[in-house]
Amino acid sequence: DGVSLVTAHLGRALARAGQRVLLVDTNAAHPDLHRLFGLEFGSGWSEALGGEVPWREAKRETGVDGLELLSLGRSGAGGEDRLASSAAGELLAEMAKEFDFVLCDAAAMGTSSDPALLAGHLGSYLLVARADKTLEAEAVAVTERLVRAGAHACGVVLNGVRRA
Repeated sequence: DGVSLVTAHLGRALARAGQRVLLVDTNAAHPDLHRLFGLEFGSGWSEALGGEVPWREAKRETGVDGLELLSLGRSGAGGEDRLASSAAGELLAEMAKEFDFVLCDAAAMGTSSDPALLAGHLGSYLLVARADKTLEAEAVAVTERLVRAGAHACGVVLNGVRRA
């Protein structure tokens, strides 16, 4: 659906507007953010969540002023129990104290429960849908799950719209 690309572009735009932005790749199914910035795969979110590496040491510069990246890491997202834990919420809250925006790239809702687990720790979410793929009923169901988890919608991005 283009979630990683939308996350990267939104992060760039916010950073260019003078905001301090941290991108966090929590997408175990498709951990792509590091590639979009030409970075090697390394320690990241999963190791920070597991207490193996401090997140400040694992985050990396992206080449865009004001924009840093915490990639997924070598050991995956950490499992549902770790994502739902208070440790995940505390880690994200700590990041939010140092950045104006913390943007998490997550797996598609239909393929993973990770976004709903993260939603309980995040203030809001941006729904990314694909014009030729996402059904209205799916988008409504995803929105309902995220709201039940405690997140608030800040908008919708519709990808894959063909020009007339």
